[in-house]
Amino acid sequence: MEYAAYLWQINYEQIDNRIKQLKGKSLAESVAESIAGEWDEELFRDGVRETLENGSFVLIIVVDEINEELRRIVRYLNECSKSAFSLHALEMNRFQADKTEVLVPYLYGASTKPATSQRGQWSEEEFFKALEENNKQEIVAIVKDLYKWSANTADRIWFGTGKETGSFTFHYLKEGKTISIFSIYTDGRLILNYGWLVKPLQKETLEGFHKTIHEIPTFRHIPNTFANKWSSVKIDALKDPQYLAKFKDAVLWVKTQIKPQS
Repeated sequence: MEYAAYLWQINYEQIDNRIKQLKGKSLAESVAESIAGEWDEELFRDGVRETLENGSFVLIIVVDEINEELRRIVRYLNECSKSAFSLHALEMNRFQADKTEVLVPYLYGASTKPATSQRGQWSEEEFFKALEENNKQEIVAIVKDLYKWSANTADRIWFGTGKETGSFTFHYLKEGKTISIFSIYTDGRLILNYGWLVKPLQKETLEGFHKTIHEIPTFRHIPNTFANKWSSVKIDALKDPQYLAKFKDAVLWVKTQIKPQS
């Protein structure tokens, strides 16, 4: 419980930095090494970020033997509370023959937590309904403009799976790899996905994109440190039509660098 309370509402970057200090590589890199085939790093990050925010952890207590008292505690916490977490007990039976020791695990509690519905991927209709409920019409107009432009420009628009806050992300695709440029959320934020651009883009391309972004006056506070950075601005930073056009030009410029024949 102490570990869970500590992890609850820590942001992804803090966890990622701790893992880098311990292992010399990021959390996403560590996971990618253990997965055969393709995986969606962006979806993974969103899932970890949402889990940390909600505290929806699986807590496991390891014991030599699960007694009736522990079984009842596990059942009580899982069945009688509406908590995001679930508690399991892991029994580790030891068997030894000569110099060989075998541990036989038995997990209790996996089926005692009532199923809770999880939100699926947002739709365009749901996204704009939430956007209009949470923002002024001026903000909604800018997002609608960017969404329509993105639909005609991006290789893919990806809607998020957040429980409370919806999002859509602008993707370019190159050789089967996703290049995530920016995301817009229903709370009126625009995120520049620098942290996801470090690997797929050459250093000169990322620096050129940042240089063009920095020419927009309302974006000049954004630092030029890219690794594990997702720089956030309010969408009204693009309320000046000149700034909005400049932002679109910067995104299009990236396409000329990764797809020179397009």
